[in-house]
Amino acid sequence: MLIHYIDESILNWDDDGHELPGAEDDRALEAWDTEMDERGILVGGGVLRPVAQTKTMRVRGGELMVTDGPFAETKEQIAGYSVLECASLDEAIEICSRHPTAKIGSFELRPYQEHDEPDAEDAERRALLHFLRYQRDSVLRTVEGLDEAAWHRPVVPSGWTPAGLVQHLGDAERHWFQRVVTGSEADLPWDEGRPPYDPQAPFMSDRPAADVIAYYREQCERSDEVLARTPLSARPAGRHGDPDFEPADVRSIVLHIIEETACHSGHLDIARELLDGRTGLGLR
Repeated sequence: MLIHYIDESILNWDDDGHELPGAEDDRALEAWDTEMDERGILVGGGVLRPVAQTKTMRVRGGELMVTDGPFAETKEQIAGYSVLECASLDEAIEICSRHPTAKIGSFELRPYQEHDEPDAEDAERRALLHFLRYQRDSVLRTVEGLDEAAWHRPVVPSGWTPAGLVQHLGDAERHWFQRVVTGSEADLPWDEGRPPYDPQAPFMSDRPAADVIAYYREQCERSDEVLARTPLSARPAGRHGDPDFEPADVRSIVLHIIEETACHSGHLDIARELLDGRTGLGLR
């Protein structure tokens, strides 16, 4: 904000405002305004009426007090203002030094206090995590209360079981957010005796429901820890190992896990209805 201070006594005031004395000064001011408009620097401004038409107000002890003229007696009064958009305060000073009024008055140049703007990636992260957690919760609610025998019973021709599918979702969280994003994956006691991953085999597990659910929750928590410290735009430190899909950034991995979790949540919803007739347990 460029605030113009001028001694009113050197100005020619009339009912419509005021003009700087002399046609040459008038043209110089018009040229400055035109140049700054064309450069996109001058984005607003205005001229104030003379101090004789000014009121100053304040409230003291609950009483409104209004007086004529400016609050303080000064040699120079505020005559107008300009709103400038500059790359730096130094540029603004250079621009103001060329203003014709600088020769007869003075300027107060004050930066605006910028409002905090939400970080775009932070907003995107919150949105993606919301949908990821929504789908995870949907999985857990769909299998909640399923008895142990049904937990291990396949109900579709391909042969997968609810236990196997939830275990697979835990493995997916672990693989993508630890091995692929960070490039490392710690060995767990859970791994002992597990056969190598076979993409053609149906998802099955002989572990109790409580153990599988605990494993899934733990991997989701570890995924969230990785996401909390890793930008969405970061390149994965590890590799997935599939030439048809090597994600370019963490954002792609989060979207993939949302997609996969939602897909398998629907599978579990169908299985639950076939197993005990329960429907509508997920969050959809």
